[in-house]
Amino acid sequence: MTKSPSWLFYPNTDTHTAQYARPIHFVVRGIHVDQLELWSNLSISGTWHARSFLHKRNDEYVLTVQDTLPPGEYQYTFRFKHSVEASWSWYGHYEQNRHVHVSRPKRPLIILPDKALGLINEQRGKVDLWHFRTQHNSTCHLRPFNRQSFVACIKKGSCWLTPVTSLEKDQQWQMVLCGEAEQIYLWMIADNGGWMSPGTDDTILLNHHHEGDVILAVTEEEDVRLLVQTAVQYILGHKGKSTKENIMLNKLGYCTWDAFGKTVSADKLNRVLTSLKRKEIPVGYLILDDGWQTVNEKDEMVSMEASPTTFPNGLKMTLKKIKSDYPWIESIGVWHALWGYWHGVEKKLAQKYSHDSSSDISLVKDPQGFYHDFYHFLHASGVDFVKVDNQGAQVTSEERWDLYRQAMLDAADPFFSGHVVHSMALTPHILFHPMLPSGSLIRNSDDFFPHEKESHPWHIYANAINALWTAHLVGDWDMFQSLHPFAAYHATSRAISGGPIYITDEEDKHDATLLYRLVGQTRHEGYTILRCKQPPYPTLDTVFGDPMSRHQGALLQLWNSNNDYRLHGFWNTGPCEQVGIVTTDGWIIGYVVHGGMDEGHVYTLKKGHIMSVRVEGFTSCLISLSPVMERKRFSIACLGLIDKFNGTRAIDKIDEDDQVWLTHRGLCGFWMDKRPEGVKVDGHTVDFDWNEVNGLLKVNMMLVPLHITDHDLFCISIV
Repeated sequence: MTKSPSWLFYPNTDTHTAQYARPIHFVVRGIHVDQLELWSNLSISGTWHARSFLHKRNDEYVLTVQDTLPPGEYQYTFRFKHSVEASWSWYGHYEQNRHVHVSRPKRPLIILPDKALGLINEQRGKVDLWHFRTQHNSTCHLRPFNRQSFVACIKKGSCWLTPVTSLEKDQQWQMVLCGEAEQIYLWMIADNGGWMSPGTDDTILLNHHHEGDVILAVTEEEDVRLLVQTAVQYILGHKGKSTKENIMLNKLGYCTWDAFGKTVSADKLNRVLTSLKRKEIPVGYLILDDGWQTVNEKDEMVSMEASPTTFPNGLKMTLKKIKSDYPWIESIGVWHALWGYWHGVEKKLAQKYSHDSSSDISLVKDPQGFYHDFYHFLHASGVDFVKVDNQGAQVTSEERWDLYRQAMLDAADPFFSGHVVHSMALTPHILFHPMLPSGSLIRNSDDFFPHEKESHPWHIYANAINALWTAHLVGDWDMFQSLHPFAAYHATSRAISGGPIYITDEEDKHDATLLYRLVGQTRHEGYTILRCKQPPYPTLDTVFGDPMSRHQGALLQLWNSNNDYRLHGFWNTGPCEQVGIVTTDGWIIGYVVHGGMDEGHVYTLKKGHIMSVRVEGFTSCLISLSPVMERKRFSIACLGLIDKFNGTRAIDKIDEDDQVWLTHRGLCGFWMDKRPEGVKVDGHTVDFDWNEVNGLLKVNMMLVPLHITDHDLFCISIV
């Protein structure tokens, strides 16, 4: 027997599960032979016999077994001839047959392009993965593609990816997810040189200007993120995770952009910080966005110093005064574009770093020197981190582009401990390039637009879908305003996002009550955000149900987890009330944390039960799910801090003595099937409220002094 390393199969695994009473498809690619046969016992009687492949085109061989086979185990291998007169050769080695388990429908036919180079296929856990390279200036058709159940991502400008579900032929897709039967498929282009678009006969048209990498990944699981991230990790290889948690991931933040735009000044900054102080809003960091720099009429950076017009005392003295007058501001970041400013660096400043006038943007030939000096100045001025914008705008060669990005990263490490917000960087070249460490903070969508009503549902949807591609990083869902018609809509999405939470309020326009639902008080660190440790999961309906095209709206549904606890969220994209449901796989207590008339309701759910909620037009709803623990004296479930959006994040552990340990304090909720005899917080007896009808127990942890103990965690004892 012989084996060629270029053979590519469907099914691509040694053991394959086929759908009962459905055709079984076989595809062989990567070879050129005169005859190819399947030698198998795939028959009703189980006898071995040969079936001939149909040579479709070039190196594509297809065979479909139409027989309705009894459920069971079958075997097969391949034999081939290079000419009619030649003897049969066998694929593989003796006793290395492949197996088919016939159970129920699973996989449709997969057709890869006949112009593919370097065909590779692997099985990674529960994901089947194909990797091939396209030829220079090539066009070909890919299959499968389900036009009724798909979502694609296209480039929005040069710096963003955005989801689409339409079939315009002029669209340039970078990734495509589609559901087929009980399978999920991903087509992904891992570079900037190619794109996909809808083809004919349920195919995808693949275009490439040069040789490029294309990934196909398939899974039988309903875990879309597992599928996408398996492909992403394959592209990235074994790149290590960043060991530094970004400075923005612990505290609530404030950004100047939507409040002031480019008109930001030291005086305006002082007034809004005073306004936040009056409302006792626990902002822990500040982002000084676009508008602080010294620039000319060409939008070029003239100096590393702040604008003398709007910041007359200079950057260093301005930041020093902020940290002195507002000590709760622990860190300050500043914005800049990758080239310095939008159109680069003014020629006089650039001369020190060898001015480059070869493009419309005023660049430097020594970005390492420029970034070292720039970040040295910022660090000496009291800057703790940077937000680097316009990273996807490739205005020169890819090599020069990467030199700038690498210089920025190299300088950020010593001066800011690597604390960078990567903005306008949502492109395949950046996402799938090993330069960006795993765990980096990246803007996950285009901007928050406070004055465009139709943008708010879209903002949540775009972030939900984009989070599938950015799960190896930390997605930043952008700022929002707390006193705004869609304030709670955005706040609830940030609570489940797993990313930073920061606002851009105007002076004296704050909703402190809303913001306090996003943070909790700790023993020693003040108020910190209650953040999931990973991005949320969109449901299959959100991914494949085309929720943004429905005239009356639809529900976007996401869920996230805090250890054994889940947080489900719904966002209504239209004006009409919708009903959302959650199913459970055990004895669970559902609590409506936020959302219209159902807010505060408690649901006792057994395995397979459904919990429904009503979500009014253009509003959101959050539901926490907590497992029930059966004790000798009672059954109990901890609901976390029920006055917070993501209150189960505060649950650290529950021990056998019915002591609940929490990282934050607030109004803690429990479900109990019996009234407790007593409750203690940090060893001190407190009053409690227990509802006999729904079993809800409320414990106000704020009744006990904060520093009654030095232990980092808070303890509630149920007696």
